Amino acid sequence: DILTDEECLKDQQALILAVRALGEIGNAYSAKMIDRLLQRGDVAHTQEFFYWCSEKTIVDDSSWKLELAAFEAMKKLGLEKIEYLKKYENDERGYVRRAAERVRLRVYGETQNEEKV
Repeated sequence: DILTDEECLKDQQALILAVRALGEIGNAYSAKMIDRLLQRGDVAHTQEFFYWCSEKTIVDDSSWKLELAAFEAMKKLGLEKIEYLKKYENDERGYVRRAAERVRLRVYGETQNEEKV
């Protein structure tokens, strides 16, 4: 099971792909497993970026990628955990806020700032 395999827990991209696939083919049990996955403390949550012209490495907290994918998948499966979306709608990083906005638009068909009629 990819959501519990120790090696897979270290591969954030594999987890994101698995979560998105479960959102398409899973069921209510799958949604609970995704939620449990996010509660674990040993899931990969950083991403390294290497400068091409030096030996420097930037490490960025990229837990937002998994949590937004999980929110969207769980919502499709009938489990709404809005806190995973709201957590990133006001993030200090603009690219994270835009990603959260795109997820909101896909899920609800509206942006955070739109007024409801």
